[in-house]
Amino acid sequence: MAGFDDVLEAVDLDGCVEENPDGSKTLTFEYPAEIKVGNGKELVPENVDKVTLRRPKGSEIDLLERGMTGKFMAAARTFAQTLIVEPKGLPQRFAGDLDASDSLRLIAAALSFLPRPSASRDGGMPPGA
Repeated sequence: MAGFDDVLEAVDLDGCVEENPDGSKTLTFEYPAEIKVGNGKELVPENVDKVTLRRPKGSEIDLLERGMTGKFMAAARTFAQTLIVEPKGLPQRFAGDLDASDSLRLIAAALSFLPRPSASRDGGMPPGA
């Protein structure tokens, strides 16, 4: 998963990600996103300045596998989007419509749930990594 490690190394999450007692993480955006939400009569703009991500399920790692053979960023964005639990009802393309910096932070926050491969004693990757 070299591509995923590259994102985790390149994106600074200090000060914008809070770990919650239930294992979820809350990411605060540098540039809040404006979305349209229904209030029963019409769509009104609402600013989203943070999201809460739940821990991923094993089956959701399959989304990342698709990125290993092609569109890494699209696969990682889809993976991150599936983990958003708050606020509810965000549009499907929310992660792609964020400011680029916040989109990368969202991806890095989602990937940070996964264990990182450790180097073997000889400095190489462990078997199967």
